[in-house]
Formats: sequence, C-alpha cells, structure tokens
Amino acid sequence: MKTKKMLLSDTDAAKIYFNWYPEREVERAFGKNSTAQKKWDKFLMGEFEPYIPLETKMLSHSVTLSTTPGNGEIIYHTPYAKFQYYGKMMVDPQTRSSYARSGVTKDLTTKDLIHSQAVNPLAGPFWDRRAANDRFDAWKKFFAGIIGDEF
Repeated sequence: MKTKKMLLSDTDAAKIYFNWYPEREVERAFGKNSTAQKKWDKFLMGEFEPYIPLETKMLSHSVTLSTTPGNGEIIYHTPYAKFQYYGKMMVDPQTRSSYARSGVTKDLTTKDLIHSQAVNPLAGPFWDRRAANDRFDAWKKFFAGIIGDEF
C-alpha cells in the first residue's frame, strides 16, 4: 500500500499530517457523516472541555446542541462564545459598552478577559489550540485507532 503525506486537519489549533494510508482511503474514511468523522468530532469535543471557560456551563452545553458530529465542524453557539474564544473584551462600536444594543456586531478590543479557573483550571482563550498543544500525542493515537477501525 503506497503512503502519501496528507493534511488531515488545518485549523487554528494545529496542522495534522498523517502518512500511513493512501490519501483516497483517508478521505473515504473521513467523509462527511462517516463513522470515523463522527468519532473524531466527538473526541475533540471532549478534548476541548477542560479548556473551556465554565462559569455557567452554557458555553460547554452549546457545543452539544450546535454540533452535528460527523460534519467536521465543532460549533460553540452562545452570544459570548466569540469573545470567550479570543479572550478579549468586545464592545458596542458606538457606545463602547460591553452590553451591545440589539442586532449590533461588537468590536474586538485589546483588553484581556479574566477567565475563572475555579471549575476548569485550564480554562482560557483559544481552547482548541491549547488542547492541541497539550494533547497532540493522544490525538495521534486516537486518530490511528480510528483509521485502524476503518481498514
């Protein structure tokens, strides 16, 4: 079986390359709504959990409600998900208040948010990148297991 280096995931978190299986086989295994893609999506949702700010748990619960495992997208859908992810204060462009008027898109500022780490000691911005940095070896092992299940 001829192997080829393939870019499996190119996100802000990490570029993940694997060269164990032919490109067409990996593409087939990780097609939209495939069993492998569903396993990968669910795995990453769990891997991100310890890194997510968790004051009310709404952000954490939103991923379960907004994400369809298997389509390759992990979605955190709350009014504040974006500024929690970037870790920066966002304000109404006209009033400069953190409480924006209805229907207004907030502006990103340079002021850092302070994330409570009482529940999740690893909580903070860019949870996918930090999880990738800390857990990349575990991700490779899990991925190899998924590929092994498919072939």
